[in-house]
Amino acid sequence: MGQKTVAIIAFLTVLAMGCSLGGALMSTHKVSFFTGYVFRAVRLETHLFTMEIDDESSFFCNVINKVRPGTCSSGSFMLQDVAQQFCAPMLMPVYPQACEGFHMAYLMGIMLAFVIGLNAMLCVTGVWLLHHYITSETHKKSYRHISLSLIFCGTLLLAASLAAYGFFVFRALDNMRPRGFGVWGELVFKPSETAGLSWGYLSLVLNVVVQIIILALFPLVKTSEEMSKDDLEERKIRQEFAAESGYGAAGDLAGPVLPTAQTPGAGGFGPGAGYMQASYAQQPMPMQPGYGAPGGW
Repeated sequence: MGQKTVAIIAFLTVLAMGCSLGGALMSTHKVSFFTGYVFRAVRLETHLFTMEIDDESSFFCNVINKVRPGTCSSGSFMLQDVAQQFCAPMLMPVYPQACEGFHMAYLMGIMLAFVIGLNAMLCVTGVWLLHHYITSETHKKSYRHISLSLIFCGTLLLAASLAAYGFFVFRALDNMRPRGFGVWGELVFKPSETAGLSWGYLSLVLNVVVQIIILALFPLVKTSEEMSKDDLEERKIRQEFAAESGYGAAGDLAGPVLPTAQTPGAGGFGPGAGYMQASYAQQPMPMQPGYGAPGGW
């Protein structure tokens, strides 16, 4: 069961990385401006680092360019340049939300791109540790815990970054309305009232959802052969003790063999020699005349 779960987690991780790539390439916010509340004048698509304008000859761009020439033109532009243009002294009083929104989109886009890369590294490292955990002989418990921590941290960072991006960027870009022109300004060019979140942002949200599913599968990864740090230390001690015991036994076997009662050879030992030696040792040695006897030397 553990190996199948690790394989499923690896597949879901690849799916999550695909969602991250989609979020980095697709637009995170999209807003359309309308003339007369019906006809679309221009559409602005915000990415992590760029903004795309698809209608150069629209009424919206013509009005903006009359206020500050060269501000609005069709194509893809860096968010930093767009933010500086909309924050110009002549244009900022008309569209203050655009200045704030594009400036925050530039800063939060850099942060979100960094978190996407960091999350990818954490998830890939976590899956590698899981693979090593399930395929090794020891099945170290620490590998499973470290893998869980890495993927959890990546998921938490990505979710927090998406929440911050949506709060600071969408709040401003969804309210880009002209000021100083009253009803006539909204009649000429007014943004749509719908939420501007786009497929790129939704792809990143799906990435978070997939990683939450991965975290939910972690209890199924554990194998019955898992070994904790104490188990590994105990196993190491047993192996060292077994190695030392085997060395001592080998030394005894390699030592000299002393002659025994059953071993014929030096000293005239043969069958029955052990009995003769025991009998001889038990009998007292006879006293020789002249040594220690009364009347002797």
